[in-house]
Amino acid sequence: MKRMSKRWTHLLGLFAFAAAAVFLVGSANAQQKTVQERPAGPHEVQVELIHSTVVAVDGNHLVARLENGKLEAILVPEDFRFHEDGQVLSVHELQPGMVLTETITTTVKPVIVRTVEITEGTVWHAGGNTLIIRDHFNKMQTYHVPAWATVELEGERVNVNQLRHGQHVTATIITEEPVTYAERESRTTVRRPAKPPVTAAVEKAPVKSTVEEQATEEQPAEEPQQELPKTASPLPLAGGLGALLLLVSLGLKTVRKFA
Repeated sequence: MKRMSKRWTHLLGLFAFAAAAVFLVGSANAQQKTVQERPAGPHEVQVELIHSTVVAVDGNHLVARLENGKLEAILVPEDFRFHEDGQVLSVHELQPGMVLTETITTTVKPVIVRTVEITEGTVWHAGGNTLIIRDHFNKMQTYHVPAWATVELEGERVNVNQLRHGQHVTATIITEEPVTYAERESRTTVRRPAKPPVTAAVEKAPVKSTVEEQATEEQPAEEPQQELPKTASPLPLAGGLGALLLLVSLGLKTVRKFA
Protein backbone atom coordinates (compact mmCIF):
# COMPACT_ATOMS: atom_id res chain seq x y z
CA MET A 1 0.00 0.00 0.00
CA LYS A 2 2.77 2.40 0.85
CA ARG A 3 4.48 1.63 -2.49
CA MET A 4 1.21 2.17 -4.39
CA SER A 5 0.62 5.45 -2.52
CA LYS A 6 4.10 6.68 -3.39
CA ARG A 7 3.60 5.72 -7.05
CA TRP A 8 0.31 7.60 -7.27
CA THR A 9 1.88 10.60 -5.60
CA HIS A 10 4.67 10.53 -8.16
CA LEU A 11 2.22 10.27 -11.07
CA LEU A 12 0.11 13.14 -9.71
CA GLY A 13 3.24 15.28 -9.50
CA LEU A 14 4.08 14.53 -13.14
CA PHE A 15 0.55 15.38 -14.23
CA ALA A 16 0.66 18.65 -12.29
CA PHE A 17 4.01 19.58 -13.86
CA ALA A 18 2.72 18.77 -17.34
CA ALA A 19 -0.44 20.80 -16.76
CA ALA A 20 1.62 23.77 -15.55
CA ALA A 21 3.87 23.52 -18.62
CA VAL A 22 0.87 23.40 -20.95
CA PHE A 23 -0.65 26.38 -19.13
CA LEU A 24 2.51 28.41 -19.46
CA VAL A 25 2.98 27.52 -23.14
CA GLY A 26 -0.66 28.21 -23.90
CA SER A 27 -0.56 31.48 -21.99
CA ALA A 28 2.58 32.51 -23.84
CA ASN A 29 1.00 31.67 -27.17
CA ALA A 30 -2.24 33.40 -26.23
CA GLN A 31 -0.54 36.63 -25.13
CA GLN A 32 2.71 38.10 -26.39
CA LYS A 33 4.05 41.55 -25.75
CA THR A 34 7.06 43.32 -27.22
CA VAL A 35 8.28 46.85 -26.61
CA GLN A 36 10.49 48.79 -29.02
CA GLU A 37 11.97 52.27 -28.88
CA ARG A 38 13.18 54.60 -31.58
CA PRO A 39 14.58 58.15 -31.39
CA ALA A 40 12.07 60.93 -31.93
CA GLY A 41 14.46 63.85 -32.22
CA PRO A 42 17.90 65.17 -31.27
CA HIS A 43 19.18 64.92 -27.73
CA GLU A 44 19.17 68.05 -25.61
CA VAL A 45 21.98 68.60 -23.11
CA GLN A 46 21.54 70.96 -20.16
CA VAL A 47 24.45 71.94 -17.88
CA GLU A 48 23.99 73.52 -14.45
CA LEU A 49 26.78 74.79 -12.18
CA ILE A 50 26.33 75.07 -8.41
CA HIS A 51 29.09 76.78 -6.40
CA SER A 52 29.54 76.51 -2.65
CA THR A 53 32.25 76.89 -0.01
CA VAL A 54 33.14 74.34 2.65
CA VAL A 55 32.38 75.64 6.14
CA ALA A 56 32.87 72.52 8.27
CA VAL A 57 33.31 68.76 7.91
CA ASP A 58 32.37 66.27 10.62
CA GLY A 59 32.61 62.65 9.55
CA ASN A 60 30.37 62.27 6.52
CA HIS A 61 28.47 65.45 7.33
CA LEU A 62 29.40 68.46 5.21
CA VAL A 63 28.27 72.03 5.87
CA ALA A 64 28.61 74.30 2.83
CA ARG A 65 27.74 77.92 2.21
CA LEU A 66 25.85 78.52 -1.03
CA GLU A 67 26.23 81.53 -3.31
CA ASN A 68 23.17 83.18 -1.75
CA GLY A 69 24.81 82.99 1.70
CA LYS A 70 22.64 80.18 3.06
CA LEU A 71 24.15 77.18 4.84
CA GLU A 72 23.32 73.68 3.66
CA ALA A 73 24.02 70.44 5.55
CA ILE A 74 24.80 67.46 3.30
CA LEU A 75 25.27 63.80 4.21
CA VAL A 76 27.95 62.62 1.77
CA PRO A 77 28.07 58.87 0.98
CA GLU A 78 31.30 57.15 1.92
CA ASP A 79 32.06 56.15 -1.68
CA PHE A 80 31.43 59.61 -3.13
CA ARG A 81 34.54 61.30 -4.51
CA PHE A 82 35.48 64.92 -5.23
CA HIS A 83 37.86 65.78 -8.09
CA GLU A 84 40.85 68.09 -7.79
CA ASP A 85 43.38 68.46 -10.64
CA GLY A 86 43.20 64.80 -11.65
CA GLN A 87 43.08 63.52 -8.07
CA VAL A 88 40.11 62.19 -6.13
CA LEU A 89 39.29 63.22 -2.57
CA SER A 90 36.88 61.77 -0.04
CA VAL A 91 34.69 63.93 2.16
CA HIS A 92 37.16 63.41 5.02
CA GLU A 93 39.89 65.22 3.04
CA LEU A 94 37.92 68.41 2.56
CA GLN A 95 38.95 71.51 4.50
CA PRO A 96 37.13 74.73 5.37
CA GLY A 97 37.55 77.36 2.68
CA MET A 98 37.63 74.95 -0.24
CA VAL A 99 35.38 75.95 -3.13
CA LEU A 100 33.11 73.21 -4.49
CA THR A 101 31.66 73.32 -7.99
CA GLU A 102 28.98 70.77 -8.81
CA THR A 103 28.42 70.29 -12.54
CA ILE A 104 25.06 68.69 -13.28
CA THR A 105 24.66 67.45 -16.87
CA THR A 106 21.15 66.43 -17.90
CA THR A 107 20.63 64.69 -21.25
CA VAL A 108 17.05 64.68 -22.51
CA LYS A 109 16.20 61.96 -25.06
CA PRO A 110 12.81 62.00 -26.80
CA VAL A 111 11.80 58.52 -28.04
CA ILE A 112 8.76 56.74 -29.42
CA VAL A 113 7.79 53.60 -27.48
CA ARG A 114 6.06 51.05 -29.70
CA THR A 115 4.22 48.27 -27.91
CA VAL A 116 2.92 45.23 -29.77
CA GLU A 117 0.55 42.85 -27.95
CA ILE A 118 -0.83 39.72 -29.51
CA THR A 119 -3.82 38.13 -27.82
CA GLU A 120 -6.00 35.18 -28.77
CA GLY A 121 -9.41 34.27 -27.38
CA THR A 122 -13.04 35.24 -27.35
CA VAL A 123 -14.25 38.82 -27.17
CA TRP A 124 -16.05 39.36 -23.88
CA HIS A 125 -16.42 43.13 -24.12
CA ALA A 126 -15.44 45.72 -26.72
CA GLY A 127 -16.36 49.36 -26.40
CA GLY A 128 -14.71 52.74 -26.15
CA ASN A 129 -11.04 52.07 -25.54
CA THR A 130 -11.56 48.90 -23.46
CA LEU A 131 -11.19 45.40 -24.85
CA ILE A 132 -11.72 42.29 -22.69
CA ILE A 133 -10.65 38.93 -24.10
CA ARG A 134 -11.36 35.52 -22.52
CA ASP A 135 -8.43 33.23 -23.26
CA HIS A 136 -8.33 29.44 -23.60
CA PHE A 137 -8.00 29.04 -19.84
CA ASN A 138 -11.16 31.05 -19.22
CA LYS A 139 -9.09 33.93 -17.87
CA MET A 140 -10.06 37.49 -18.62
CA GLN A 141 -7.45 39.80 -20.16
CA THR A 142 -8.28 43.52 -20.14
CA TYR A 143 -6.66 45.92 -22.61
CA HIS A 144 -6.92 49.70 -22.58
CA VAL A 145 -6.53 50.68 -26.21
CA PRO A 146 -5.73 54.41 -26.71
CA ALA A 147 -7.33 56.33 -29.55
CA TRP A 148 -4.05 56.36 -31.52
CA ALA A 149 -3.53 52.60 -31.14
CA THR A 150 -3.99 50.13 -33.97
CA VAL A 151 -5.90 46.84 -33.66
CA GLU A 152 -5.18 44.28 -36.35
CA LEU A 153 -7.64 41.42 -36.84
CA GLU A 154 -6.59 38.75 -39.30
CA GLY A 155 -4.23 41.20 -40.97
CA GLU A 156 -6.76 44.03 -41.25
CA ARG A 157 -6.92 47.15 -39.10
CA VAL A 158 -10.18 47.45 -37.21
CA ASN A 159 -11.69 49.65 -34.54
CA VAL A 160 -12.39 48.30 -31.08
CA ASN A 161 -16.07 49.07 -31.53
CA GLN A 162 -16.15 46.80 -34.59
CA LEU A 163 -15.53 43.71 -32.46
CA ARG A 164 -18.51 41.73 -31.19
CA HIS A 165 -19.20 39.73 -28.05
CA GLY A 166 -18.41 36.04 -28.50
CA GLN A 167 -16.22 36.64 -31.55
CA HIS A 168 -13.09 34.47 -31.64
CA VAL A 169 -10.13 36.65 -32.50
CA THR A 170 -6.38 36.65 -32.72
CA ALA A 171 -5.76 40.35 -32.32
CA THR A 172 -2.57 42.39 -32.50
CA ILE A 173 -2.68 45.64 -30.55
CA ILE A 174 -0.05 48.20 -31.53
CA THR A 175 0.45 51.40 -29.57
CA GLU A 176 2.99 54.15 -30.11
CA GLU A 177 3.52 56.76 -27.42
CA PRO A 178 6.08 59.60 -27.21
CA VAL A 179 8.21 59.38 -24.08
CA THR A 180 11.03 61.60 -22.86
CA TYR A 181 13.93 60.09 -20.93
CA ALA A 182 16.26 62.24 -18.84
CA GLU A 183 19.71 61.02 -17.82
CA ARG A 184 21.43 63.02 -15.10
CA GLU A 185 25.14 62.99 -14.31
CA SER A 186 26.80 64.93 -11.49
CA ARG A 187 30.48 65.72 -10.95
CA THR A 188 31.90 67.85 -8.13
CA THR A 189 35.30 69.52 -8.39
CA VAL A 190 37.36 71.10 -5.59
CA ARG A 191 39.41 74.29 -5.76
CA ARG A 192 41.59 75.41 -2.89
CA PRO A 193 41.44 79.09 -1.88
CA ALA A 194 44.14 81.25 -3.48
CA LYS A 195 46.89 82.37 -1.09
CA PRO A 196 47.58 86.14 -0.91
CA PRO A 197 50.92 87.11 -2.60
CA VAL A 198 53.84 87.81 -0.25
CA THR A 199 55.43 91.23 -1.01
CA ALA A 200 58.61 92.71 0.58
CA ALA A 201 58.23 95.94 2.55
CA VAL A 202 59.59 98.88 0.52
CA GLU A 203 60.21 102.29 2.09
CA LYS A 204 58.49 104.91 0.04
CA ALA A 205 59.55 108.56 -0.07
CA PRO A 206 56.94 110.93 1.24
CA VAL A 207 54.80 112.19 -1.56
CA LYS A 208 53.95 115.85 -1.55
CA SER A 209 50.43 116.81 -2.12
CA THR A 210 49.46 118.69 -5.24
CA VAL A 211 48.83 121.89 -3.24
CA GLU A 212 52.32 121.77 -1.70
CA GLU A 213 53.91 121.15 -5.13
CA GLN A 214 52.10 124.17 -6.63
CA ALA A 215 53.13 126.42 -3.70
CA THR A 216 56.75 125.35 -4.14
CA GLU A 217 56.69 126.06 -7.87
CA GLU A 218 55.10 129.54 -7.42
CA GLN A 219 57.69 130.77 -4.85
CA PRO A 220 60.45 132.88 -6.56
CA ALA A 221 63.97 131.71 -6.12
CA GLU A 222 66.00 133.77 -3.60
CA GLU A 223 68.89 135.86 -5.06
CA PRO A 224 72.27 134.95 -3.66
CA GLN A 225 73.87 137.65 -1.40
CA GLN A 226 76.91 139.42 -2.80
CA GLU A 227 79.97 139.26 -0.59
CA LEU A 228 83.15 141.25 -0.79
CA PRO A 229 86.14 139.42 -2.05
CA LYS A 230 88.37 138.17 0.66
CA THR A 231 91.36 140.13 -0.83
CA ALA A 232 89.85 143.65 0.03
CA SER A 233 91.78 145.80 2.66
CA PRO A 234 90.74 148.82 5.01
CA LEU A 235 93.91 150.88 4.14
CA PRO A 236 92.38 152.96 1.28
CA LEU A 237 89.57 154.02 3.58
CA ALA A 238 92.06 155.29 6.20
CA GLY A 239 94.01 157.25 3.54
CA GLY A 240 90.89 158.98 2.37
CA LEU A 241 90.03 160.10 5.91
CA GLY A 242 93.53 161.53 6.40
CA ALA A 243 93.29 163.60 3.20
CA LEU A 244 89.92 164.92 4.25
CA LEU A 245 91.29 166.07 7.65
CA LEU A 246 94.22 167.78 5.94
CA LEU A 247 91.91 169.84 3.73
CA VAL A 248 89.84 170.89 6.72
CA SER A 249 92.97 172.10 8.55
CA LEU A 250 94.12 174.22 5.59
CA GLY A 251 90.71 175.76 5.33
CA LEU A 252 90.74 176.84 8.96
CA LYS A 253 94.16 178.48 8.58
CA THR A 254 92.99 180.52 5.61
CA VAL A 255 89.95 181.77 7.49
CA ARG A 256 92.13 182.97 10.42
CA LYS A 257 94.53 184.77 8.06
CA PHE A 258 91.92 187.04 6.53
CA ALA A 259 90.16 187.63 9.81
